[in-house]
Amino acid sequence: DEALGAGGRFRAMEDKDLIYRLVAAGRGGRYEPNARTVHEPWRDREKVLRLHFDYGLGCGVWIVKLFRIDRRRFRRAAKDLLWMWGVRDAYFYARHRIKFKTLVAVVRTAGMVVGMAWGAPYRVENGHIRLRR
Repeated sequence: DEALGAGGRFRAMEDKDLIYRLVAAGRGGRYEPNARTVHEPWRDREKVLRLHFDYGLGCGVWIVKLFRIDRRRFRRAAKDLLWMWGVRDAYFYARHRIKFKTLVAVVRTAGMVVGMAWGAPYRVENGHIRLRR
């Protein structure tokens, strides 16, 4: 979906959208526990917060998209993303007094809420978010 991901209107979630589409189409996959990705940190704290807001924004829009096309998977995704990647992370870091990670999780969760509101007016056609309302 061209509306998702870096350079797209909704900035994130192109990877999860692609995986969802593959699974929904009956395609197989494989879990590789030894695969590793290393991201060299180069952003300052302000840019990290913006990045996580954008992740949340794309996530919120994708949750709305999934609500429209697959209610069963929507429930699981909403729980995993909103609860586990959002609220639960914020609570965990706050409880352990890890201030910046708490702030990152709160900003990401706020992005999800904004993303859901932002994505609500858009229709989904043929698996793509229709950018013209």
